[in-house]
Amino acid sequence: MLDKNLLMGKRAVITGASRGIGKALSLGFANLGAAVGLISRSESDISKNAATINDRGGKAAYAVADMTKSAQVQDAMEKIAGELGGIDILVNNAGVTSYSNLPENFEEIDKIIDTNLKGVMYGTLAALPFLAKQGGAIVSTSSGTAQEAVAAGAPFNGAYTASKAGVNLFTISSAAALTPKKITINALMCPFVATDMIKDIPKTIIDMFGGAMQPEELVPFYAFFASKEAKRVTGTLVNVKLLYDASKFAEGLPKEKRKSWPDLEPGLQDFYKAEPKYFTHVKKNVKLFMFLVG
Repeated sequence: MLDKNLLMGKRAVITGASRGIGKALSLGFANLGAAVGLISRSESDISKNAATINDRGGKAAYAVADMTKSAQVQDAMEKIAGELGGIDILVNNAGVTSYSNLPENFEEIDKIIDTNLKGVMYGTLAALPFLAKQGGAIVSTSSGTAQEAVAAGAPFNGAYTASKAGVNLFTISSAAALTPKKITINALMCPFVATDMIKDIPKTIIDMFGGAMQPEELVPFYAFFASKEAKRVTGTLVNVKLLYDASKFAEGLPKEKRKSWPDLEPGLQDFYKAEPKYFTHVKKNVKLFMFLVG
C-alpha cells in the first residue's frame, strides 16, 4: 500500500494520458497527492480523466497535443505549467506500435519513431525550463522488447523495438548532463500491459512472456522514480516484470524475512539461481525493490 501523501505538493505532467498506462498513472498520481497535467491527442478522453480527478478533490489540467509535433508539445507544456504553477515530474508515456515484424511502409516508420522516440525528446526538452527551476524527475516508458536478447528471438516490430532502444540510450546519455540541474531521468522497460495496444497480439505470445500486467500495477514503479524515495537515482533502466516478480516472491515470505535487503538477499539468490543475471538486476535496483516490497 503506497503512502497517500507520497507525491503531495508535486506537479506531474503525463503524456499519452488518455487511456491505458497514461490514464492509470494520471489517476494513480492524483491519488498520491500530485497535481496532474494530462497531454494527449484525444481531448474527449483527457478532459474526462481530468474531470474525474477534479471531482474526487484532486487537481488536474489538460492540453491537447500530438507528441510528434514539437510546437504543439511546447505549447501544451507551457499551458499546463501555467495552470499548475510549475512542473516537478514529467512522465514520457505516449507511444504507438505495429504488429508486423518489419515495417510495412514509410508512414508506419515515421509514426512509430516520431511518437515513441522523438516524442520523448520533445517532451523532455519542452519540460526542462520548468523542471530546471526546482529540479525534478523524468520517467519514460520503454519496453522489455528493447533488450537485445529479447528482440533477437521474438516477433516484434523492428521500428518499435528500435524506438524503445533509443529511449533507453537517450535516458542513459542524458543522465549526466541533467545531474547538475538536479533532474533525474530513468526509464521503465514495461512488459505486455493489458491495454488496447496489445489486443491484436496472439495470447500465445503474451503468455510466452509471463502474461500481461494491469496498468494500475505499474503505478508504484513510476511513483517511486517520481518521489523523493528515488533521490539521486538516475540513468537507470528497469526491467519492470522482473522487479514485479521478485517483489511478489518477497511478499510470499514471512514478515520477519522481508524486513531488509540482508533478510531477502539469500532467498532471492536461491530464487534466481538458474538465472543469476536476474538477481543482479534486482540487486542493482534494490531501493526500488524494497519500495515495492513495502
